[in-house]
Order: sequence, then structure tokens, then C-alpha cells
Amino acid sequence: MDSRLDVLYQDMPDPFNVPRQWEAFLAHPVARDLLAGDCGIERLLAYLERQPEPPRARVAVILLSHCGSDPVYRRLLAVLEHSDQRLAEAFEPGFWLLPRSQAEMARDLAALVDVTHNPFPLLLLQRPVAAEVRDSLEKFIRWREMPLSAYALYAYAYVPEPRDRAMLEMVARWLDQPSLCSTAGLELLRMGSGEGVAGIRAGLQAADPALRETVYCRLGPYLAKDLVRAAQYDAAAAPTSQVAATDRLIDGLRRREVRP
Repeated sequence: MDSRLDVLYQDMPDPFNVPRQWEAFLAHPVARDLLAGDCGIERLLAYLERQPEPPRARVAVILLSHCGSDPVYRRLLAVLEHSDQRLAEAFEPGFWLLPRSQAEMARDLAALVDVTHNPFPLLLLQRPVAAEVRDSLEKFIRWREMPLSAYALYAYAYVPEPRDRAMLEMVARWLDQPSLCSTAGLELLRMGSGEGVAGIRAGLQAADPALRETVYCRLGPYLAKDLVRAAQYDAAAAPTSQVAATDRLIDGLRRREVRP
């Protein structure tokens, strides 16, 4: 199984071309062999249930997306129930190719997370269909359980609506959770509001250098280049050494009209 999936992985379209090249991919001789009859489908499902390496899992899910039966779908959900981050991400190209209602699939993912508290299936909801489970995502955010709440916020903010501002403004005040409050603050900026700058400041001063870098990079569209250069903020430096630079960036946000 490993060697045959490796062959298909080499010939797999890039993620953005999977929908257009799906039929040609399924016509590959190795794909036809792996999908041959009920036994082939069962072998692929059993293989996925052993939590294989993500590149091979990605191919297996794409192959199984050709089989839209309810038992196949339920077993794929069961694999996601126990997935780690890398395995959940491997589901992305194939899972949404299943011939099912995407709204129903989104609700099933949210229900799975609600029961198991496994955050990783939420990574599949960073797409417009997340609007179907907005209430569930809001509940997960309020749990303040990391990384589950962060993943829920990413999905919640994927299709922001004006009514989301109150929720985002609340999260932007959770200064003890820099990854949450800074994400909320940045989403408010995208909506044209500067009400989340305190959360952005917390992100720029967070202990996690990766988070500091992410927040700093996402501020680019909202600040003049000469202001950014003058601030001399260094995301790799110790936060205590960057207080003045952070203040200059935040002051720049406060002094100008924020535009999405």
C-alpha cells in the first residue's frame, strides 16, 4: 500500500488543481487498482485508520472521496476524531470532494469537536462553509481552550459579518491569551475597526516569537512603510526590548483611520 500510494503522490495535482484534474487522477492505473471493488475501499479505510504519514493519507482520502457512501464518510469522520494536526490537514484536498452537502459536513465536524474536544478537525473549516456552524465556533472560542479556541477563531473569522464585531471586540480584550486577542484585533482591522489594538499589542509582545512575527507581518497593509521602518520593531528580539517599537506601531494604528 505504501509504495502504491507513493506513486500516486508523485503524480497528484497540486491542491488548487485537484478539483479540475480529479477524473484524470482517478483514471491512473494505480488508482483504479486501489479502488477496485469493495475490498479495495476497505483496505484504504483500514490503512487510514492506522494513522499513516500525511502525504500518503492525503492520497488515500482523495481516492476515497470517489466513494460517497455513508459508511465510508462515517469512517473518515472517525479517523478525524483521533487525528493529530498533520493528519487533519492531509484530509483537506479530498474531504470536501465527497459528494455530500458541505453544510452537513461542516455540522458533522463541529459536532465531532463538541464531543471530543479534539481541535484539529476545525482546521478543515477555514473556508466559507464555516458560516454554517458560526454558533458552534463562537461556543468553542468562549471555551478559551487552546489550541481549540484559536482554530475556531480562524474559521469564525474566515467569513466575517458586521454582527461579528461584538464577539471579536470581546476576544480582543482577552489580553492573557495573545494568540486569540491578536487574531481578533487583526480581524477587526480587516473590518475597518481599530477597537482591537490592545489585542494586537499583546500579540506583538507575546512570548511566542512565531506569533509576534505573524502579527507584525499582518499589520503591513494598515501602516505606512516609513512608519514601519521608523518603528524598528524586531519580532525575533526579546519582547522587553521592543516595548518602544511596539508603542510606535500601535500609535500609528490609533492615529490613522483604519481601512479594511
